[in-house]
Amino acid sequence: FYGLPKAHKTGYPIRPIISTIGSYQYELSKYLAKAIRNARPQAKSYIKDSFEFVKRIKEITLAKEKTYTMCSFDVESLYTNVPVEEAIEVTLNYIDKPKKLVDVPFDEEQMKTLLDLSLRDSTFRFQNKIYKQIDGVAMGNPLAPIIADLWMQKIEEKLNRFSTNKPMIWLRYVDDIFCIFTIPKEKINEFHKRINKWHRNLHFTVEFEVENSIPFLDVRVTHTEDKLVTSMYRKPTHTGLYLLWDSNQSRRYKLGLIKTLVIRIYRLCSTKEIINNELDLLRKTLTNNGYPPHIIKRGITEGEILIKTMSQTKKAEDKNKNVIFFTIKYYGQESIIFTSRINKL
Repeated sequence: FYGLPKAHKTGYPIRPIISTIGSYQYELSKYLAKAIRNARPQAKSYIKDSFEFVKRIKEITLAKEKTYTMCSFDVESLYTNVPVEEAIEVTLNYIDKPKKLVDVPFDEEQMKTLLDLSLRDSTFRFQNKIYKQIDGVAMGNPLAPIIADLWMQKIEEKLNRFSTNKPMIWLRYVDDIFCIFTIPKEKINEFHKRINKWHRNLHFTVEFEVENSIPFLDVRVTHTEDKLVTSMYRKPTHTGLYLLWDSNQSRRYKLGLIKTLVIRIYRLCSTKEIINNELDLLRKTLTNNGYPPHIIKRGITEGEILIKTMSQTKKAEDKNKNVIFFTIKYYGQESIIFTSRINKL
């Protein structure tokens, strides 16, 4: 057992993690996670990552005659507050729908036993004492994110009970929720109080937009009269430190870093002006990390070419290739030569 401090939050709360790697239930959890993940239902609120969030945001049109308020809700300590018994029942109900979605060679009773073993029989050591987690799911268990998400999907069904004062938009990434309302702030506060009564284990915090803008994940959303504009968001703890140019790493990884950051800018920012500003900032940041001007220019150019040429067809072709992966230590030029020869086999 160990904890990771949330450096961007007041008081530096700890994110508890139980590493299950090497434990007897780890492989079982991986097996169940894969079986359920590949077939689990996706609620309308579900967003996979920042890129999907921006894609969904682009589809929203605002009416000029209406007043909109953006806010975000956060579930406090979701994983540790998931009631395991309820979550297992939710999962079993999903698995045993008339049209069976999860392909596993077990009946309901056997699945319940396996889920119990994976989620309830979690032991860990803290300060030389052995503990057993009696409720909540452990961050570090491969099954935990899926079980938590399925349980949250079930909880979210209570939104249907709202006839009025409900959000126009409700998008959720794990425990972070982005909302748009067309009601006064006082009514939103009433909505907040009501959802905090959904379950004894759930407590939502709320953050309202400031000057028509609010951060969500690593995106800043700003609303104008008729549309939502997206740009990059960096937490106050962001230092601008990336892989240094003089580090003992292959040049292709350094170029790959630049291309990745360029692609991220183009996919998350909604206007050309914002993109250009972000590219200027990227040039300054990479310069501070020791990157030569010609490398920065090359990386940005190649990243922009990739943005233009990316296609689903290419991705599908790549998935069909039989590739064997293995790792070696990096020893500079020798490793580059070795990699080149291996790729020719």
